[in-house]
Amino acid sequence: MSIITLVFIAVIVYFSRHELSTAWEMLGRVDLWVLALILPVAAIGYLAAGEMIFSYLRQKRLIDHVSIWTQMRISMELNFVNHVLPSGGVSGISYVNWRLSKLGVRTGKATMAQAVRYVAGFAAIVSLLFVAVIAVTIDGTVNRWIILMSSTLVFGLIAATMIGAFLLRSKVRIDRFAVIATRVCNAFVRRVTFGRFKRVVADGVIHEFLNEMH
Repeated sequence: MSIITLVFIAVIVYFSRHELSTAWEMLGRVDLWVLALILPVAAIGYLAAGEMIFSYLRQKRLIDHVSIWTQMRISMELNFVNHVLPSGGVSGISYVNWRLSKLGVRTGKATMAQAVRYVAGFAAIVSLLFVAVIAVTIDGTVNRWIILMSSTLVFGLIAATMIGAFLLRSKVRIDRFAVIATRVCNAFVRRVTFGRFKRVVADGVIHEFLNEMH
C-alpha cells in the first residue's frame, strides 16, 4: 500500500476505535466459518471490478509494464478509497487517476478506463431495474410515483450512456462539444462571479481530455 493509504487507515482506526471495540465483542456471536467465506468472495468482487479497468488499459497497451500484483493492489486501494470517502465514486476516480498517472497513464485514458467499469455496472443495474419496474407495474400495489421515478432512472441511465458513446465515437463531435462546453463553463463562471473571473477553462483543455478518451 502507499503511504497515503496507510495514513487513511490509521486515521480511520483512531476515530472508529469505539465502534471497532464493539464489533470485536460482537464477533463472539458470529459464525466465523461464514465470515471467513465472505472475505475471499468480497476480495474477488473488488478485484473483478478493478479488472474491468485494467483490461481496457492492457488492450490499449498502456500498462504492459505493470505487474499483475500492482494492478491488484491499485484495485483494492480504489475500493478502499470509495468506502472511506463516500462520494458516489468521485473520490475513487480521482485517486485512481492520480495513481495511474504515476505509471505513465494519461488522465483521459485513466478516466475512460473507469468509465468502462461504471458503464458495465450501469448496464447490470439497468437490467435489474428494468425487470423490477415491470414487476412492480404488474403488481399494481406500488405507488405510481415510485414506478415513474424508477422508469425515469432506467431511461435516464440508458440515455446518458448512449449520448456519451455517441459523442466519443466521432472526433468532429468531440471538437464541437469541447468548444461549446468551454464557452458555457466560462460564461457561467463570469455570471456567477459578476465578471471577476472571465475564464476558468482554457481553450483546448476539454478538447484534449476528450480526445484522450476517444
